[in-house]
Order: sequence, then structure tokens, then C-alpha cells
Amino acid sequence: MKEAIGGTWLFLIVILFLGLFASYLCLSINYSRAFKVRDEIINIIENKKGIWDAHGTDTGAIAEIQDYLASVGHRADGVCDDGFDGYNLSSKGITTNKPVFCIKTIDSSTYKDVLTSRYYKVQVFYELDIPIFRQFFNSTIYGTTRRVAIAR
Repeated sequence: MKEAIGGTWLFLIVILFLGLFASYLCLSINYSRAFKVRDEIINIIENKKGIWDAHGTDTGAIAEIQDYLASVGHRADGVCDDGFDGYNLSSKGITTNKPVFCIKTIDSSTYKDVLTSRYYKVQVFYELDIPIFRQFFNSTIYGTTRRVAIAR
């Protein structure tokens, strides 16, 4: 009987450590995916030379970002900080109520109304999603683009 009780405690300790290791693995996978998503959003904005051009017309960056997020399956959502514009997934039949990513446009310099440069701050959410507990916690990752020169 003494060996059975000792074996049970050892079994529980092994199960606890396996659970902790699985949680750490889920967290690191979701965290690295969120960084990859943030970097791709920044690349799309820089390749399109911003979200809006000097005349205020859309460059198609938001639609391309939404298509990318739908293709990789990133659906972590949250609440945008003050000054950020939130965007949800509205492409390929996937819709979300809360924003999946947020973007803030910052005008950084003007030179005699000839050249204006902007840069964009990006906010991406990630979550620790364990199948038994579902959503354990939400967090945010920030990023900043290079300056994008816009001729007027």
C-alpha cells in the first residue's frame, strides 16, 4: 500500500510538469506567430507605401492585411489603445466583432508642404489558447514602420 501511494504522488508530479511544459509550448508558439503576423503587417504597409496616399485614397493595404490574416488563421482580438484605428477580419467569409489589429498613423515631418513623411504604429494581439481552458490570457505586441515619404 505504501508503494501505491508514493507512485500516485510521483504520477501527479509528472502530470503537473507535463501540463506546465505544454502551457509554455503553447505560449511560445502563439507568441512567435504574433511576431510573424506583426512583421508581415509592417512589410505590407511599407510595400504599399502607407495605408493612404497624399490625396487620401486607399492603397489597398488594409484589404491585403485582412487577406493575409485570414490565410494564416490569426484570430486573436482585443481592444485598441487610444488613437489607434481598429480593423477586424471581414474577408473570405470570416468576421470578428473586436479588432484583430490596430494601426495608428503619425505624420512626422513636413518641408514647405512639398514632402510629408508618415510612419505607422501597429498593434497586434495574441492569446494563450489551451483547449481545456480556452482563452487563458490576452496580450499585445507593438511595432513601428519606417517612415514613408508621401509627395504632395
